[in-house]
Amino acid sequence: MDTKILRNLLGGLVGFAFLGAVGAANAATVTDTSGFNTPISVINFSQYAFCTDYGSAPCQNQDVGGLVGESVLFTGTNGFLGASLYNAEFGLGSNGSWDSGRNGYVGINNQQGGSGIFAEFEFAQGLSDVGAFVNYGPGIGGTPLMQVFDINHVLLETFSVSVAAPIATTGTNNGAFRGFSRASDDIYFIRFTDGFTVLDDLSFARSGAQPTVFSIIVVPDTQIYVEQNPEIFEAQVQWIVDNQVAENIIYVAHLGDLKDDLSCDNKTVTNGTGGGRTEWAIVDDTFVVLENANIPYGVVPGNHDFDQLNGGCPNFSTQRPLSDYNQFFGPTRFNGQPYYGDPSVPTPGNRVTNSNEDNFTLFGFGGVEFIAINLAYKQAANSSGNDQEVTWADALLKAYPNRLGIITTHYFLNQNPEVGVGGSRNNFGPYGQEVYDGLSNNPNLFMMLSAHQRGEAWRVETTGRGGLNPVQVLLSDYQSVNYPSNPNNVDYGNLNGNRGNFGDAGFIRIMRFDMVTGMVNIETFIPPVPFLGRNNALVSDYFPGSGTGMDKDTASNLSFPFP
Repeated sequence: MDTKILRNLLGGLVGFAFLGAVGAANAATVTDTSGFNTPISVINFSQYAFCTDYGSAPCQNQDVGGLVGESVLFTGTNGFLGASLYNAEFGLGSNGSWDSGRNGYVGINNQQGGSGIFAEFEFAQGLSDVGAFVNYGPGIGGTPLMQVFDINHVLLETFSVSVAAPIATTGTNNGAFRGFSRASDDIYFIRFTDGFTVLDDLSFARSGAQPTVFSIIVVPDTQIYVEQNPEIFEAQVQWIVDNQVAENIIYVAHLGDLKDDLSCDNKTVTNGTGGGRTEWAIVDDTFVVLENANIPYGVVPGNHDFDQLNGGCPNFSTQRPLSDYNQFFGPTRFNGQPYYGDPSVPTPGNRVTNSNEDNFTLFGFGGVEFIAINLAYKQAANSSGNDQEVTWADALLKAYPNRLGIITTHYFLNQNPEVGVGGSRNNFGPYGQEVYDGLSNNPNLFMMLSAHQRGEAWRVETTGRGGLNPVQVLLSDYQSVNYPSNPNNVDYGNLNGNRGNFGDAGFIRIMRFDMVTGMVNIETFIPPVPFLGRNNALVSDYFPGSGTGMDKDTASNLSFPFP
């Protein structure tokens, strides 16, 4: 898999002496490798002994793991006031100096002040232990920090070297070891930030305590919950946060129709936990819960998320008013989030400047990496057959060929769950067909997710693939399913479009990726909603095996392989 995951410069770094972060894997910073797991790999940078161009830093973006047989990507701030691999002298004030006698090392030049100058190493597989032989110029260029991050570049721990474990040396090529040791293999990045700093002998090890299953959560059509029972949507998100560690949740995909109101405006909600908030404010507050838990997520506008136009909803294929959506879920909400798009482009994650109508996210676990491309709702195909969104998504899949591609839009499949098994069942809608046709030649296209049509469907698509892996096309939309008093007698509400009968079940999906078996196992279930007295999650097969309603063979609980 591609190891060039996420390399944006994170701002706002805080120079605390020690900051422990997430979970039970928290551990003290170490000053030697005696407690590391074995075997220990050491990168001494000897192959870069002659990389000395201060101005352009040509040794940036190098895979420095060749001598230890691993992919370890070195990157950092470019230029003279930046980081590079050296053999020239690096003066460290009262702590002496380093020179070519170290036969290659990494230097960080923040001598002229500022902040955020960094050198970073990204590992293709998770680590439990990592550190380096380091030194710095006391009082020169700010506080030297060491930090480690998980695979989604969420900060795990920070260590201020000069404050918590100062180094005092004299002479040439001296220093001390500083590093991190954790209980599980959740470290994927180590970053050295600020100061006039040098490092060598990058050392790392693994415990083998790596989870073998990770999960993606799919949340479809929450508009009726937001308008009628906000506590259901809030409970869905709270379940995700509460089970983040137990289920190893790495990503949440919302399938559109974040909020409701048929006239495409922003209704004030007093029902349930609405509390007089607008629908957009409820959605905003609920996603903050995910953000506070550092769970990567992606959103896409559905037809109910567009602005009111001329007293009603717009023509969704030609008119794209999304000012409310972009006010709450525009690019500024996600800029700086390491999973959001590609930070190397001026408008990360966006096809349209200053709009988040089309966006993409990058995430992964254990060497399995994804690109999720989120396309705004369209109810019909582009008449010219040259859809800009499809062209953009195709370019992204080709730019990230080693990432499994998940394409999400609000409407891909035409599913009427009351039709039963028939020739028109699970067929693509016009835009879904256009998207599939435009992307099917990409080997890394893996999955397409949609909602909008009430019910659920599963289509395994091989057309145009030329022997490539099948594309899993999934529909899930439970907005009209009522909470069942009897799991064997589900009240489906009205699935024919009559909105007089609102669903309140609150089904979501968990997709568990098992890296041992190579299978994706999907379960559809209802989280508990304490506000409504639902204290236990109903996790079982609710759907009958045949006949009317949501047929089991369309996919409440199902499995399929992933590449």
